Amino acid sequence: MVLDATLKADYSPGSNKSGDMACADWRFLLPQLSVGVVVSIGIPSPSAIRILSQFAREVHVLSSKMEQSQAEDLRRFGNVYASTELAGELPADGIDLLLIADLQELGRAGSPVTIDKLLSSLTEAGAIYFGGHRAPLRAALSKSAAFGRRFDAGSGTSSFWLTKQFGEVRTAVPLGRRRISSFFFRTALHGKTRKKRLLSHIGRLASNLGLIEKLIRERATIIAVGQDACLRDAPPRYLREVASQSGTDLSQFDFGFSARGLYDSNKVIFFLFEKTEGELQIVAKATRVASFNVRLEQEWSALKQVETLKLAPAGTYPKPLFFGSQGGLAILGQAAMKGDPFRIATTTRADCPVVADAIDWITQLGVNSADTSHASSASVSDALLRLFDTFINIYDFPAEHTDYLRRQIVSISESEHGFPVVFGHGDAGVWNVTVESDGRSQFLDWEAADPRGMPLWDLFYFINSFSNWVSRKRTGSMDSIANFRSNLLQRGPFNDLLVSATRQYCDSVGLHESLVAPMFYTCWMHRALRQATWAEVLQEGHFARLLRLCIEERRSPGLARLFGEH
Repeated sequence: MVLDATLKADYSPGSNKSGDMACADWRFLLPQLSVGVVVSIGIPSPSAIRILSQFAREVHVLSSKMEQSQAEDLRRFGNVYASTELAGELPADGIDLLLIADLQELGRAGSPVTIDKLLSSLTEAGAIYFGGHRAPLRAALSKSAAFGRRFDAGSGTSSFWLTKQFGEVRTAVPLGRRRISSFFFRTALHGKTRKKRLLSHIGRLASNLGLIEKLIRERATIIAVGQDACLRDAPPRYLREVASQSGTDLSQFDFGFSARGLYDSNKVIFFLFEKTEGELQIVAKATRVASFNVRLEQEWSALKQVETLKLAPAGTYPKPLFFGSQGGLAILGQAAMKGDPFRIATTTRADCPVVADAIDWITQLGVNSADTSHASSASVSDALLRLFDTFINIYDFPAEHTDYLRRQIVSISESEHGFPVVFGHGDAGVWNVTVESDGRSQFLDWEAADPRGMPLWDLFYFINSFSNWVSRKRTGSMDSIANFRSNLLQRGPFNDLLVSATRQYCDSVGLHESLVAPMFYTCWMHRALRQATWAEVLQEGHFARLLRLCIEERRSPGLARLFGEH
């Protein structure tokens, strides 16, 4: 079916929430993603309590500092039990996670007998998590000989330095791993502003000199017991289990962890490095919320199809390695792409060879997948009209604009020319492109791929993202709408690039020039729909404004050239 994946997507406004489940991401460092019983010494943050109540069967919070009102708030979750001391017997099946939310509480959580009782109640798959401590952990644990003995034993103990945003863990890197630290400051922790880029450079230099752990003092420590007690700094057991089902052994890998992004749809990412060589080999992604599992399922399916059908050259897309789920959350593993970020490899010129290679890649993906046998112009128009109906139910556009957009879509059904559907990447922005040392482009993040997608959508989106990035870098302009107008709606080098790349694409794929305009407008309609799930001010979202601009300035010099009307 035409646009099958695109039409199945959920575009409900606000469905991709900010700060809802994108918190307490330290849970992904634990041996397992779902647990039966959690005992917390000290009161966790409100966001952590909310998450714990969802992935654990029951949560016991012990704190000598707890006030009555706090206890009542905690008990509202239904499966959270609050007390100033350990009351009664622990569940017969033991404790899966002992969370130390407040190190000062260790000396107040009861007698040594009580502490020993908690430790002895840990299950075979259990773990102890010390979150967000700054003081040397051994000194803090001196208050509890039982904890100190486990920490001093070393086996099963993993310690990380952390970066946080709004109090939430965003990065976790094992202590003593200079190369991994340096990698993070070059990639996941690379700043977007000039000031933050300077801090990234300092972080990378400090990592190489072995000084980063003196600059970043925030720590987290996990002590695994039972079957994981012999492992140190290994990837979490649930991740190893998913990988092993596809024949991938992760036991000999170090890892760094990234949980960037404030939205539920943002994935947590494990960067896996071979212990012997120290090279990045595998990237594994996991969803924060089960409702977004479909995105990783879609990416896995897309990458397998690209690989099987040879739609793109090997090495220009991530090789899929394993896929599965744990705790109701999807996990996808793929071979790491070792190229440099696009921003490093490219110039700020429209004739940049890296840009030319990326455009050729997008065009060739269209050529290799173009299919006119399974879709008629009428069926394409019908599919886009379904997408249009969703759009007008969400966005309040003037009747003049919606009528114009509808006519563009209907014009497809009136075309006498064949219509090639293509395999669409779905999110071909420059941030999803890396560049190999030989100049080859590599396209990442295939979650939005559609095997029966629209021609030109990837191309338009890529050129827009590139030209906007150039404007920001050259002039400092953060007004993406103004950048779009000056770069693509007026004559100039980026409009030249857009026009020439579009003609090359149409000639190669077999798309008639009369269909360029409908593809252009529906591209931004689709982007506006995707943005509706998280746009804070719906009607003023970037792509809704961009689509309005394109319709209002449809007679601009740049569009006249693009549509062959000059």
